[in-house]
Amino acid sequence: MQPKKQFLQLMMSIFLVAKVLEHIAPLGTQQESAHEHKNISFFKRLTSGNMIVSGKKKCVNVIMSIAGGSQSIGHKSIQKAYHQNNVSTDLPQDIIETCKLALKSLRGCNNGSLIQERWLAETNHLLQNKTLTIGVFGRHKAGKSTVLNALLHHETLPSAVKNETASITYIHHEPCKHLGKRCSEDCEEYLSIKNTEIKGRRNIRQIIQSRNFDIRENKKSALEIIEVVAHVPFLCPYSTDNIKIVLLDTPGLAESNELGISELSEHQLMTCSAFIYVISCLQLEDAIDTDTFRAIAERDPGVFIEKRMLIVVTRLDEYKQSEKKCNDQSMQACNSDDDETASLDELIKNIKETIQQQCKFISIPDDCIIPVSSTAALEARKVQLGLKSRDIEVLLGKFRRIKSGIKLEELEETSQLLVLEKKLREIALNSYRLWHRSIVRDCSRYLEQAVRELYDIETNFGCVEDKYNKKICSKERLLAEYRAEKKDLRSKYESDSAFHVSLKDSFDEDVQSLRSKIDEKFNDQFKKFESGIKERLRLTVEEYNSKVEEFIEDANKSLKDIIHHAHFKKMNSIIKESSFQLGIARQRLEQKMAQYCDTTTSVTKSSFLAESEDMTEIISDEPVNIVPLKLKDLLSSVNYSIFDRMKIFAQKVFLRLKTDDDPRRQLLDVERNALLKDLKECLLKDCVDFFRKIKSKLVQSCLQEHKKIAESHIFEVKLLYSDQKKQVESDVKIWKKEALFYEGLKNSQAAIARSLTKQKNHLTELSAK
Repeated sequence: MQPKKQFLQLMMSIFLVAKVLEHIAPLGTQQESAHEHKNISFFKRLTSGNMIVSGKKKCVNVIMSIAGGSQSIGHKSIQKAYHQNNVSTDLPQDIIETCKLALKSLRGCNNGSLIQERWLAETNHLLQNKTLTIGVFGRHKAGKSTVLNALLHHETLPSAVKNETASITYIHHEPCKHLGKRCSEDCEEYLSIKNTEIKGRRNIRQIIQSRNFDIRENKKSALEIIEVVAHVPFLCPYSTDNIKIVLLDTPGLAESNELGISELSEHQLMTCSAFIYVISCLQLEDAIDTDTFRAIAERDPGVFIEKRMLIVVTRLDEYKQSEKKCNDQSMQACNSDDDETASLDELIKNIKETIQQQCKFISIPDDCIIPVSSTAALEARKVQLGLKSRDIEVLLGKFRRIKSGIKLEELEETSQLLVLEKKLREIALNSYRLWHRSIVRDCSRYLEQAVRELYDIETNFGCVEDKYNKKICSKERLLAEYRAEKKDLRSKYESDSAFHVSLKDSFDEDVQSLRSKIDEKFNDQFKKFESGIKERLRLTVEEYNSKVEEFIEDANKSLKDIIHHAHFKKMNSIIKESSFQLGIARQRLEQKMAQYCDTTTSVTKSSFLAESEDMTEIISDEPVNIVPLKLKDLLSSVNYSIFDRMKIFAQKVFLRLKTDDDPRRQLLDVERNALLKDLKECLLKDCVDFFRKIKSKLVQSCLQEHKKIAESHIFEVKLLYSDQKKQVESDVKIWKKEALFYEGLKNSQAAIARSLTKQKNHLTELSAK
């Protein structure tokens, strides 16, 4: 790609960032001090689609995709993914194969811009390796690591009074053949860190402690996951080579935010098939994270009904009934003095009631709440393995408070850990079904949320496309209006236009007004001439001709004088109005072009006529020899030959007369009267014929002059805005390409969304069978 094109795409990408960020809320960075508030902020993301790349990171991924960055899908890749997702219309009929296809499709069109890659990678790992994960989580100092150590029969994970766990630990259950030994006796032998030479509980604990210290004290990254291989005794009878079971240990919820691994912890937990939520009985009154339960239940609706969420309450041996918060119904019980003598069953019942009371919004099965003493169970199991236990007697003393006569061999059972293991074994018995359903659940959720994100991105692309199209339409509309103005301006000065017709009509009106003056003057003169002719008793043809020539000469002088001082008022008014409209049209042309070019209207010369100007000053190149606007010397173009007239008269009136009549012959009265009548009619007819002859030339001259002025205005406006217009036209071409580009992106997103929706629906249908 050329640098210029790369730069252009980058600029467009920056523009899209602003548009997309309008729809994406910024991520908050404020740290809350109280642990309970940190827990809430940690799990609020679980109900808001935290698996989706959010905020500025998602926007940057999308923008990088458009800009063609190396870490993005790019426009061509989107098109490629679109075609790949639409090549095959046949979907696998096997549900696992459909899940594989879904993950492949998501990773193929995703590349980190829709669903976080680690979520897809984790689910793909669970799918390919047939792994079922049981997540252990809770607040800091709740006893998570101690519970896991008790389940492992060894102090493998470090635990302390202060916060200890700072990283995520996977414990992979390794089935084994005991060869006559008990399961617990094989645990030490199988303990190791995966893919290393580190073995044994002490070495593993030391490695994890060192890692935790680096994270807490040296502020090193907490994103690395430690994977431990162990033989978990309670899983042994139910382990198969088909489904692998993994226990997941996480830092305290509040600490996950502080350590910077909150999202990682979330994604690890939300891909689990079962959950162990650990609460210390000393924190019961304020440590029940209802937001956590609600978030998990929303993601996995059957988690409580199917008893895959176990609430483990630790430190059972330290719980006192008086620590239970009193309510109106239990006030009397709280005031009693027999709290120290409450039995084990009563303590367990009180703990369950406390949790149920605080979790009224959700139905938690009673047997999913398991109070335990994980420390007592661990110490009892160490003794069984022949290991030293410095705290065993202290623990026995605590338990004798709630169960008299308890013996060492009864401590493991009294600790209630066996109840927890029984529930976990029930989960393990359904490992294949749970693994199967978890994969379907995760893939369905990814598809659903990816489709939602794709449609959101499609909407954003559509908004950008619409913005370009609106800009294009706006410019094209202005240009169309400008062209319509030009066309309308030109049409006004074409033949048979309204202006043309008005010119002809106004000329006729002006001539009619002028004719009345000419007729009045001519009639007075003709009456005098006629009376003089009739007074002569004897009048020869020669004398008549002489008198007629004198009369015509006098009539011509009078006619010239009248026409010389006459003005074509109506026609001049039409011309002035048209000139005014020319100026208005010029302004409209400039306004439209200025709007098209996004600039101000220029100041140009006016096209208005001054009051003193008239038609003769506008039409300076009239082709008629005389100046037709004032009709000067009008009669010079008319040939009045009295001899020709007399011959015509003679032929009309007296057929018997010949062309060689004697000029000295006396005219008869009837001849004289007929000649006078025809003379009058001929003079008037010739005057009308003159105005008829000059009308066409005069009107066409005015029309051509205004047409020329209109064309000059059009040319001047075009020249005035030529450079700006070329730039805008170039911009419009770019906008059209960009609109087409974003339309392609939008359509590609929609096509991929349709393909993923099809897979989601197919997966739902298969899972419902």
